[in-house]
Amino acid sequence: MQVRFKGWSTLNGKIGTQNYIKAYIEFCLFTLKISTPTYKKLILNLKFNDKLKREEKSLGDCIWTNTPHRPREFDMNIDSSFGRVSILQCISHELVHLHQYATNRVYDLILTGKRSDFPKSRQHLIHESVNDTCIIDTRWDGMYYATEGSKLHYYETPWEIDAHGKERGLYQRWMQLQTEG
Repeated sequence: MQVRFKGWSTLNGKIGTQNYIKAYIEFCLFTLKISTPTYKKLILNLKFNDKLKREEKSLGDCIWTNTPHRPREFDMNIDSSFGRVSILQCISHELVHLHQYATNRVYDLILTGKRSDFPKSRQHLIHESVNDTCIIDTRWDGMYYATEGSKLHYYETPWEIDAHGKERGLYQRWMQLQTEG
């Protein structure tokens, strides 16, 4: 896996070296049972930003950049203004999403073009627009979810339940292994 770091200086040494983070990423993805051939093809653009929470109202995010079907390149943004534990757990959370996308467990159904290119009668279906790609639905384990306009809350989406459920356990297991040896 290739990891490209940006904004490293905003961390001020809080979470160790880039090699430490690469080892943590590898541990998380292999714990999540990603295959070695898939792992070797992945590219992660990992950006730390100490204003993400303030500007985007988010601790982190992870989105595919090349294709929605079994993507291999991802942009991950992590807020670096928090402490070490929060940053590492946030990385774990976003790596769960990366794993979900890379293994096709979650899949964004998309339309290409700007929101304004679509008929007004269809624009209500678009719930996110990224790089002139409009996401209209999300498939999770074969079931379809229209998140925009639905009554499904962020914490009730199955991909977030999965990520929130694993983020802390991945971090705790990593720390346990660090103290063992």
